[in-house]
Amino acid sequence: AMPSDAPTGSMITMAVIQGLCHINRLIRETAAGEKNQYRILILQTTTDTSKQYMNFMNAVFTAEKLNIPIDGCILNHESSLLQQACE
Repeated sequence: AMPSDAPTGSMITMAVIQGLCHINRLIRETAAGEKNQYRILILQTTTDTSKQYMNFMNAVFTAEKLNIPIDGCILNHESSLLQQACE
């Protein structure tokens, strides 16, 4: 559960990290010779904050290293942060 005073910006980073942890567990449980492809979809409805940039980009770089593409759907505003993650 999220603390009620958690900043909204950090929630997107925590969600990506949680998704990466889950995918990593699935990869480790995959039988030898079995191939699966994983993706992360982010639906963003809040604005970007500069506080989240470093942690979010570290999560994005981890996804890139694991060859896990990130797809994004940005609602109600522009998000240069999520656009960068999806490139």
